[in-house]
Parts: sequence; C-alpha cells; structure tokens
Amino acid sequence: QKGSGKLIALEHMEEFFEATNEALKQHGLDDVAEVRHARLVEAEIDDASYLWYDVSSISDVNEVSVLIVDGPPGYIGSQARFPAYPMLRERLAAAAMILVDDLQRSDEQAVVDSWVELGDLTDLSASGGEQAILRYARSSSG
Repeated sequence: QKGSGKLIALEHMEEFFEATNEALKQHGLDDVAEVRHARLVEAEIDDASYLWYDVSSISDVNEVSVLIVDGPPGYIGSQARFPAYPMLRERLAAAAMILVDDLQRSDEQAVVDSWVELGDLTDLSASGGEQAILRYARSSSG
C-alpha cells in the first residue's frame, strides 16, 4: 500500500521453496514477496554451534524493518532460532520490529531472553502470548 518494500522469506526445504514461489507467481505477488532457498549451515556464535540459514542467500538484503522468526523448526536442535538476531542484527534498520512465533515453547522463550540480554531490544510481548514482539533500536555505539 505504501508503494515500497518487499517480503523475503528463507526456506531450507527445496520443495517448499519452489511451491511457495510458484504460488506467489500464480497470485501475482512475486513482485512484492519471494522465498529464497537457504540451506542450513553450521553457524558459530560465542563458541556455540547452531544449524541456521545460509546468510549468503540474503547478501543483498539490508535495512530490514520487520524480521519475522518462525524457523528453522525446533527439531533442528535446541534453540534453533537463536542465530536469527546475532546473524541479522547488522542488517536491521536503525529502528525495527522482530516477531517470534511459538513463544509458548521454552526454547523460544529462552531465545528471546538471550536476545534481550545481547542488547538494543525491548520486549513488548504480552505475558502468556504465543508470539514475542521486540522493538529494536540501534544504540549510538552500535
């Protein structure tokens, strides 16, 4: 409606990547939304190893104003979604929103708590809700 912006999603399973892009094309939405195939690769963060999306698939993406975190799935490993904020923090716009689904699960709760400790985030979530809503505001030192 504002005439700008694009939704970019990451998908590690090729069949879902292809099917979703085909559906977007069929509905005439491929100019405003796309799914990029991003295989899961090992990511090292603070001496811990995670399987997370290959960020080379979004090397052209910066100034993200809304980040929705709904993957990878929990069966990938404990706190599978943790890398999202550390890996994408530098790509966020100076003021951005982060939405995390499945907050009723203890892993996602721990992920959100860990992100808040990393800094520049304010948790706006309603207590007991299934989604976390975080406001990112880049600090003057970052």
